[in-house]
Amino acid sequence: MFLKRFNPVFAALVILSCSVSAHAQRESLELGDQAPGLDVEVWLGPEVSIQNGFTYVVLFFSTQDSRIEQTFNMLSKLYEANKSEGLNVFAVADEEEDVVRNYVQRLGDFANFPVAVDRRGSSSRNWIGASELEKTPAVFLVDKRGILQYIGDPLAQDFGDILELVVTKRYDAKLYKQADPAIKAMKTARRMRNWRMCLKYLDDLIDTDNYAFAPKVLDKFEVLLVDMGEKERAYEYAREVMVKYATDFELLYWLAEKIVEDSKIPDDKRDLDVALELVQIAAPQIDANDPDRYSTIAKVHFHRGEFREAVQMQRKAYLTSPPLRKENFEKVLRTYMEQARRSSKSSR
Repeated sequence: MFLKRFNPVFAALVILSCSVSAHAQRESLELGDQAPGLDVEVWLGPEVSIQNGFTYVVLFFSTQDSRIEQTFNMLSKLYEANKSEGLNVFAVADEEEDVVRNYVQRLGDFANFPVAVDRRGSSSRNWIGASELEKTPAVFLVDKRGILQYIGDPLAQDFGDILELVVTKRYDAKLYKQADPAIKAMKTARRMRNWRMCLKYLDDLIDTDNYAFAPKVLDKFEVLLVDMGEKERAYEYAREVMVKYATDFELLYWLAEKIVEDSKIPDDKRDLDVALELVQIAAPQIDANDPDRYSTIAKVHFHRGEFREAVQMQRKAYLTSPPLRKENFEKVLRTYMEQARRSSKSSR
């Protein structure tokens, strides 16, 4: 039956009905979408709301998940390492409050971030259900604009790398998806040893967004140095990076670390003078309480045989590190101290 006359009241009711239905149940949730809201029964710890300007890792879990302790442990360490950069982590469970509370208490220090009890599965439906994930634990990574940049397994190999890029605002899932054909073509050219095309694709990616695709700078350096065996050309490129990206201290540190400790680079191809120049340019630009800053400088000094300087910098890394990271920094410090002792003893 056709309506012979436009009825504005009827039309308004239809629009309102569709709008209410759409908000009541989200049909799908994908990378690049705005993060949904939360419907929580109770918070075990501080209440959290997703706000712009911060990065969030949202974990959905069950106390019966076989990998949940490993997941909590990993996320606790990531939180400690990145909270100064605006990272927030929280978890949501769709179970009885007593069950969740007792489980969190058993986890102890592994649960150093807030945990929420879902309200009748509402949040789980809007996040897990809408994403069509089949099992927990599952994480959602929300960037500082409230956009979803990762959906999936928290223990996946690429999660930590993507988190680091998102925290530093270097990752855009949609941009990477659009660039996927070029990335695949670059990898194919590299595998086929077609260096001209490989370098062209790398340059194109870097030029597309030299901040988001900064890791490709490291790939280009590796292709030149390791794959092509052109040491002089590779370090000429490294010096270009010093100038072109002089204010991108993170990239300079990444390149310095790659030079001194990447296992793919033979020792006779490590230019430790270049590595030192990189960290010297980057050092003044970083927070004085950033332990990773000191640790990277220490690595460079250690590989240069400057053990006293390495100990000095690694000690600063240890002293400025958060509690959950101190063990790792201390272990490296002890290694440096032992090497410094041996070196001092042999020089007598």
